[in-house]
Amino acid sequence: MRRVLFFSLFVAITATGIAQTPPRDKVVQSPSIGTATLSGIIVAANEARPPVRRATVTLTRNIPEDVRVTATDEDGRYTFAQLPAGSYTLSATQGPYLPMNFGAPLPGMPGSPVVLREGQVLAVTPIALTRGGEIAGRLSDRTGQPAADVSIEAVQVISLGGQLRQRTSARGTRVLTNSHGEYRIFGLPPGDFVVTARGNSTAVKDSASAAEFAWVTQQLGTAPPSARSFVNAPTVFPGATSEASASVIRLAPGEERVGVDFAIQSVPVANVSGTVMGLDGRPPSEFGVSFIARDPYALLPPSSLLTCAVSPGDAGFTCRGLPPGQYQLTALGISRQPSPDLDKAYRSGSVAPPLSGFIDVTVNGQDLSNIVIRLQSGGSIIGKIGLTDATPTDVSAFSVRPVATTPSLTGFFPIPAVRPAADGTFRVDNVMPGSYRLLVTTPPAGPNNKGWVVQSAGLDGKDVIDFPFDVAAGREVSGIAVNISMTGGELSGRIIDTNEQAAPQLYVYLFPTDPTLWFNNSRRIRAVRSTETGAYSINGLPAGEYHLCALTEFETGLQFDPAYLAQFVPSAMKITLRDGEKQQQTLRIAR
Repeated sequence: MRRVLFFSLFVAITATGIAQTPPRDKVVQSPSIGTATLSGIIVAANEARPPVRRATVTLTRNIPEDVRVTATDEDGRYTFAQLPAGSYTLSATQGPYLPMNFGAPLPGMPGSPVVLREGQVLAVTPIALTRGGEIAGRLSDRTGQPAADVSIEAVQVISLGGQLRQRTSARGTRVLTNSHGEYRIFGLPPGDFVVTARGNSTAVKDSASAAEFAWVTQQLGTAPPSARSFVNAPTVFPGATSEASASVIRLAPGEERVGVDFAIQSVPVANVSGTVMGLDGRPPSEFGVSFIARDPYALLPPSSLLTCAVSPGDAGFTCRGLPPGQYQLTALGISRQPSPDLDKAYRSGSVAPPLSGFIDVTVNGQDLSNIVIRLQSGGSIIGKIGLTDATPTDVSAFSVRPVATTPSLTGFFPIPAVRPAADGTFRVDNVMPGSYRLLVTTPPAGPNNKGWVVQSAGLDGKDVIDFPFDVAAGREVSGIAVNISMTGGELSGRIIDTNEQAAPQLYVYLFPTDPTLWFNNSRRIRAVRSTETGAYSINGLPAGEYHLCALTEFETGLQFDPAYLAQFVPSAMKITLRDGEKQQQTLRIAR
């Protein structure tokens, strides 16, 4: 029973997704009545700019329930009447065209608000719709036969530092091949694309060996084992399993690209087996083993964490059906005589496993055996939170959590956050050996303040919020001094054009000049969107030197990517913020 409980907990804590309660249905209210009128015209985004008939136009007031929808007439015109005063968003879509927001520079990007006064009659500038592009082709299997029911996706990409990265501002478009292996993907925006095929990774296909052919012919004795087992691998056009070999397809507005034919690749799979050893060289009382792929184009993407079969009696494990690639095997366990309190806390998920071990393996289609994963005890992190402001504050509202920077730990097992004691001291136990930064979470801002600002977390002369520190097995890292105040730096201002006019709804991007501070979730990398008057404000900034720039288009998923940041350095302005300084900066852009 204990092993069943352990395995259930192991699966739960290593799962990457969390089940959520389904949202309730929205209560849609009748639009309120006013005296303003808004009108406009929808046109096609080409040189002739012809009107677009029967386009759907949606007008939404600043409360989501107040939504109005209409269609354009034969001349592409539309009108909304009896509108109350307020701020609205306006969008349009029609059949083969891409959805477009009013005031947006490109399809799929946020637009500019439309502000109406009571009794106002406003004719807005035209919304130009871009026709969507298409990619079509045929997918075959490794024998040349049509590959049916395979997922094909057109992924919009951007090239950064010679590497392709997915553009998060564009939604992925996925279809299934038909019985002839054919596919067609509609509604694609202009840009660069990579076409990817992903078959059923669980469908293992055995290749026939010479012995099998002989057995089929003679039908004598027991059938021999298959020579090898194969699965379909993620394949990028023109038929490669590596991102480096992908062909980029550049689509012009409304372009139809046909003949994108390729074959999905099959790769041999293998089993990896071995044993898990505890601190005393004997099997732990309970353990689990998982594996994760390191290659982003491997059959199992890096976010996939799958468990292996275990045999507690002899500490054995077997990970089945791994395609070629680089993998990390991870074992979590508890000792033969855990303390009752630790055992209870671990099973509840409130603390990390007390024992852990990692090993990297390379799989090339041949079974691997006799792998030994040795468990180590975790380390501890000890420190104290200090508040520089005299206002009495309940420090238990703060929390501290180590965030792994060691590649083998990132994204695998998030350590639960701990809250400090009344005197501000905190302790995090069972920290897997590796490299970490400290994440300190503060209470949300209140009506009378802009919130707390984590100034630093000092350890041996360095700030461990920005720079990593090491945790060794069974050792303590002590003496971390966290400094928190309510006097963080503030940067504000306006974005204007060359005519001194407000440039609304642009992105303001701030990042440090020191590239060593360009890491995921860095507190020094910030992006905000300017208002309809071009105003922006960024609060809670630590002191330092920064790059500042304004962008019409922003890739949120690449916000912390060093290659993405580097491209803006030449055109960005430099600013320096002192502790608690409130600084204003005007950004000028060319239209």
